Amino acid sequence: MEEIVLATLMAIVCVLITERSTAVPNSLYTVEHEVLTLDLHNYIVLELTINGPPDDLLVFIGDGGTESKVFLTREQIASRKGKARFNFGNDIPAKFYQVTIKKSDITKIEGDVVYKGRIDFRGGSVEIVEVFVMKKWPMEGTHARLYNSGDLPIKIDYFMTYSDEGEQEWSTPVTIDYGEYEDVIVSHKKERGRDMRIYAYSNNKVVAKFEGKVE
Repeated sequence: MEEIVLATLMAIVCVLITERSTAVPNSLYTVEHEVLTLDLHNYIVLELTINGPPDDLLVFIGDGGTESKVFLTREQIASRKGKARFNFGNDIPAKFYQVTIKKSDITKIEGDVVYKGRIDFRGGSVEIVEVFVMKKWPMEGTHARLYNSGDLPIKIDYFMTYSDEGEQEWSTPVTIDYGEYEDVIVSHKKERGRDMRIYAYSNNKVVAKFEGKVE
């Protein structure tokens, strides 16, 4: 079986979604958001594109527990390069963020609120679409092909496999971007034709499972 090769130069990008302020009537600003997975170290970034009158701005996001902010210059806004990036490292973003934009200046003082809005995510949603034997240098092994149909990346911490040979925990940490497939090894043995049950865990919860014969 041929291996799916997924290559990106920098990031996998979701469809741009434009948010308009409801808490600030007649706000002149709109916000478009994207979730990026940077190729370097698989860092996850929430990028907000700010459109509106050129001004120095402070952009805040908060999930009800923590708050982060980014300063954007009026020149960035005027050139339509007003992109506020919030880097989560290898952590998965929260399911929602409150977005607040305030006027500012080069001293980064907080001025009037010009935009308030909210971004909501469904989260990652992964399934094991097939299990098969694949040759991957330097050896053959049994792989599970996973697909993330959600709107955020999801991190798989480990797998549990069950067969006529008993139970085995398979530690294969992997982060799967939304809308993407990932082939993950679950056994160094060629399990073709064997009945198996496979459970994928994230944060100690089962998020995907497979039951059937290995192809």
